[in-house]
Amino acid sequence: MNTNATLCGWAGENLFNQLVAACQKLKRVKSSSQQLIQVAKQSPLGRQRLAQALPYLLAEYGIPVRQESRYRLHLNWKSVPAEVILDYVYGIDSCVQLFGWIVALDITTNPDAVESKQDKLQQLAPLWQALGIDRTAVFLVDKHHLHNQSTDLVTALRQVIKGQTSILVGSRI
Repeated sequence: MNTNATLCGWAGENLFNQLVAACQKLKRVKSSSQQLIQVAKQSPLGRQRLAQALPYLLAEYGIPVRQESRYRLHLNWKSVPAEVILDYVYGIDSCVQLFGWIVALDITTNPDAVESKQDKLQQLAPLWQALGIDRTAVFLVDKHHLHNQSTDLVTALRQVIKGQTSILVGSRI
């Protein structure tokens, strides 16, 4: 097995989801696409983020509609998964509940991106607070330290509740 191979973001998110599934203390927080869009439209920052995400969302989820002599893409917000809206508009990859606290995480496999992701989450604070999220953090996935570490994940999330803004399960940041 090649231990020098790097993880892509999607693989890192899947590893994190496996950790959450293995931990009985954590519950996933689900939101509907309608709710996420409605909250985003209520603030200038949310409308700006929606406008930035729209080209990708149209390309991926747009429905061609014929108008006179041309086609245009129509976006049915119900067809866009809530996870995609959370990621592209709110900058959040996963939301979990622990001891009554809702913690949102931006998951990355790139240690150099942690600081910029922390800044992004801080800038988007009015959006995620409007959703009822209590804390956010950047979760750095390290393939060398992520083997069945659900106990460490709960401990790390407790630190997030206390105010820490980045976590690495199985090691220290």
